[in-house]
Parts: sequence; C-alpha cells; structure tokens
Amino acid sequence: MHPETNYLITLERDHNQSSISTLEDQRLKIYNVTKDEAFFKAPWHKIGAYPRANTNQFASCIRIVDPYTMQTVSVLEFENGETCFSYYISSDI
Repeated sequence: MHPETNYLITLERDHNQSSISTLEDQRLKIYNVTKDEAFFKAPWHKIGAYPRANTNQFASCIRIVDPYTMQTVSVLEFENGETCFSYYISSDI
C-alpha cells in the first residue's frame, strides 16, 4: 500500500501465458487473415479461450489499484517473458 495515496500496488504473474500485447498482436494477425470484425472487436473472455503460450512463457505486470473503487489506476506490463518477483526482508521480529 502506497503511504501517501493508499493505492494498492500488486505484482501479477501467470505461467504459460502470453502478455496482453502479444495476445493483441495475435488477434491482429488472425483478423488480417479472416477479416472477421466480430472476432477482432470481442473481448478475449467472450471468445472462449486465449491462444496458447509457449511452455515456460510468463505474463507479468505491476498493477496499481485504488482499493476504495477497485479500479485499476495504472498497469506496467513486462514483455518477452520477463517476470516479477517480490521479496520482503525484515529485521524486526
């Protein structure tokens, strides 16, 4: 939680998943072949399935959320299989 804004900062990571930008690139390639407007404009969850990612591919992002409205304020997406980790080490026990 950010001390001044009270925004919640989360690290998200999915294994064997493509990033949103990669999925959108794949959608554009499919559209260029099929010219299917309904497919191109539909959200992924309405289509029924995401395209499969390569094995050991990660989709990761840092998301900032307003916990009062539950709205995403900002998303920083990692590309090319980059992933995020978080460590917290405390000397106070």
